[in-house]
Amino acid sequence: MTKLLTILSFLPLLSSCSSTKTVSFGTRNNKGQAFIYSLKLPRGYTLTRLNFENENADTYTYPDSSRIFFSDNLAASAFYKNAYTKYGKDINTIFLSKDTITISGQDDVGRHWKTIKQYNVVYGYVQVSVDKQDQFDKILHSFKEKQP
Repeated sequence: MTKLLTILSFLPLLSSCSSTKTVSFGTRNNKGQAFIYSLKLPRGYTLTRLNFENENADTYTYPDSSRIFFSDNLAASAFYKNAYTKYGKDINTIFLSKDTITISGQDDVGRHWKTIKQYNVVYGYVQVSVDKQDQFDKILHSFKEKQP
């Protein structure tokens, strides 16, 4: 019985030592309705929060310079330059006109990027090496909308 109690007392400690953490990002639509989105990220990142007049963004940067991001900037004015080559010069219009869109590619040094717009949030990754691309795609698949 004491062995069972000892094991049970360590369960909360083990779950708190998880190698992932759920992070959240909140936005509001043009009617003021609140939305909260989340992703499960591997630990080891540095969080940078940016708050501008027309945009809020959270960036999670890892030691190898790979990054996961959330943004409420639906205008998507800062695509990788090869996005225009791959998707055409009208990519901004396409991005604005669709509720959900995914674009992806490689930068000039072979690192991968992916940007997903889903209703009123933009999220994705940048500067991801080919050997970590599957891991970062799994992170994006953990995307959830939570009730505020």
